[in-house]
Amino acid sequence: MPRRLRHTVLLLAVLAGGCKSVPLISRDGVPVSIDADEIPRAIQEAELALVEDRPMQALNWMRAANEVEGMSTSEKERVQSLTEKAADRLIKAEAHENGNTDLLLELLDMNLPRQIAVSAGMRAAELQVDRGELKSAYKTIRKVDKLYPTHHERSTAAALLAELGIRLSYDEGGFLFFTDNSDDGMAALEYFVMNYPARPRGDEAYRRLADMYEEQEKWALAIERHEELILEHPDSVLVPESKALVPHLRLRAVTSPEYDRGAVFQARRELEDWLRDHSGHPFEDFVRADLADARRRLSESDLGIARFYAKIDNDWGARHHAARALEEARAAGDRERIAEAERILEAHGGGVAAR
Repeated sequence: MPRRLRHTVLLLAVLAGGCKSVPLISRDGVPVSIDADEIPRAIQEAELALVEDRPMQALNWMRAANEVEGMSTSEKERVQSLTEKAADRLIKAEAHENGNTDLLLELLDMNLPRQIAVSAGMRAAELQVDRGELKSAYKTIRKVDKLYPTHHERSTAAALLAELGIRLSYDEGGFLFFTDNSDDGMAALEYFVMNYPARPRGDEAYRRLADMYEEQEKWALAIERHEELILEHPDSVLVPESKALVPHLRLRAVTSPEYDRGAVFQARRELEDWLRDHSGHPFEDFVRADLADARRRLSESDLGIARFYAKIDNDWGARHHAARALEEARAAGDRERIAEAERILEAHGGGVAAR
């Protein structure tokens, strides 16, 4: 059989077998498979290829050799060493703007030593992010993490995840309007905060997630991400804002002052603490507005109860709740509720407390 035809047949056989390594096979005249007695030649060819800076050819010779059974111990050691050298050389050669991500991903799947495989995967992810292939980069990083959970490039992985997650989260485009890239961004950011919570840009990731959940009116999740930001990144410049937004979201989540008084009371306390700790911050006016809102709601809650007691002629109950309503209304500067609370107090023998 002519040599060219033989290579074609071998390549078709590989494809039929579902091999994932086609891009690395049968280049520069390297056979797909060799016999045991050809191992010494394969080693020599690989050594020469490395000397002449042909790492692809060296790797293909060693991949063919690795398929052979019955190698001696010394041959196995030499083949493994040359495989690692060739792979490491290839990774460094492809770590540039026009690098071959498919080749790097092939190396990740080659059962190479941990450090080399991880380097191949992370160089591929970096190239994918640089090229805007953000979803592919996310998949690559997850694959590396799954194969090597405590790998040595976790800092790089975290930085890439934060970058691609935030970028995707602002991308509402998709395929034929059936998908939304921001959903993938949210997934990537959730993966980031779950696996790399305290890494740099973690505060940005938590904040972006909180904002996205707020947009979806998922108040509890938004609050949770703000609280995690505060816990994991206590020195972040975003902390004062998150501390202000937690009670703000509590108030947005409350639908009835009668049945959610506890949440409103908690929000009021958090807002008062914020003003004590962050006076002069640009968010101060925002917080003061929320505090007034919380106080008005508490006042209305007590007024509702006071009205009920007044209706059934329970003077003590009417006075007690009207007095509480008056205190909150005065703090909020709510003239309408101040006037109503005072009327109830006067009608039920409580008088009006001095201002």
